Amino acid sequence: MVKVIAMGGEPATGKTTLMFKLISMADDWVTCKPEKLLDAMFSKKLNLYILGKYVNDGNVFQGTDRLSMAVQPDADKFFGNLAFEMSAENESVNVIFEGDRLFNGKMLDRLSELFPNDFKVLILTVKDSTLDQRHIDRKDDQDDKFKNSRKTKISNIMGSLTLMDYIETMVNENLDDQAKIIDYIRKYYNWSE
Repeated sequence: MVKVIAMGGEPATGKTTLMFKLISMADDWVTCKPEKLLDAMFSKKLNLYILGKYVNDGNVFQGTDRLSMAVQPDADKFFGNLAFEMSAENESVNVIFEGDRLFNGKMLDRLSELFPNDFKVLILTVKDSTLDQRHIDRKDDQDDKFKNSRKTKISNIMGSLTLMDYIETMVNENLDDQAKIIDYIRKYYNWSE
């Protein structure tokens, strides 16, 4: 069994911050490259793959945003192989990712086909005023055109009839909200406290 969470949201909704919180939950992370263009980390303690590159170097853009624009076919291959291997060996593994490279309709539709009973699309939301302040705080240079295109992308995913049963929307305004999201992820993966 493969349990997958695809985390999305407009830029500055706190996706990367949440991923670093997940990373802090284990001390046995090993970086790996399951496919040529797909970088990941794996924790045996959490039985979890985190797709993308996470380096605490002050860069705002982490995760799958640091991967090649051409990563999607390799990610598709990784998920296909994982589905086959886990089924054949009667084992289980967890996977989570966030970031623009893989969080798109085509990839999410594919994951809903591969893992119809073990897939969640977790979309983070915050108030516009919070988004504006976070963009200022992190000193990013994303223009309004780009931000609006991401807003449209998320809106289209949320309106997808194929994905509607997989989508969970969660507010991520503050530390209490972050704790609730981490708790949701923990319960989904059946991790003990």
